[in-house]
Amino acid sequence: MSPITDAPNGMLRWTPRPGRMFVLLAENGGGIAAEDQEAGRLFFSGKSGSLAKGETAHGEWTLKREGFLHPRITVRKTGEDNNCGALSLSAGGNGKLNLAWGEEFTFVTGGWLQSNWSFKRGAFEIVRFSRDGSSADVEILNPAMSAETLSVLVLLGWYAPLLAAYEAVVIAATVVY
Repeated sequence: MSPITDAPNGMLRWTPRPGRMFVLLAENGGGIAAEDQEAGRLFFSGKSGSLAKGETAHGEWTLKREGFLHPRITVRKTGEDNNCGALSLSAGGNGKLNLAWGEEFTFVTGGWLQSNWSFKRGAFEIVRFSRDGSSADVEILNPAMSAETLSVLVLLGWYAPLLAAYEAVVIAATVVY
């Protein structure tokens, strides 16, 4: 797996695979193509539920949604018992991410149905996402951050809207039924 910090111009792309799996590709120059390097993976456990595992060259984490009225997404390093981060979400999808090593970010979206969202630190965007159907472009705007922090942002930034979309399908199916 290639480091996300090595992606040319900080450009990556989440693409779907069979099952509830997604692969993060780093451009190999000239746009995303089959020979591009895999820079990460995100896959959900089972056919339903919110538990997912994310991997990059910089580590492995589990992500899980908790709560109902006050939802949050917890992040843990694989094999550890304590959370290393938590993203608290509002009903509109915006939120605050607090990482155990003291960093704080704002998750900004125009709502779950929007095609663009980002993580910000203060007024500065750190990572920006642009959805295109079932895929999303990822642009790392501040590569000076630690590779571990960037990995968590890139994984969590794709996990959150995916989970919201899965939950919307389940709610719609329940209402129709």
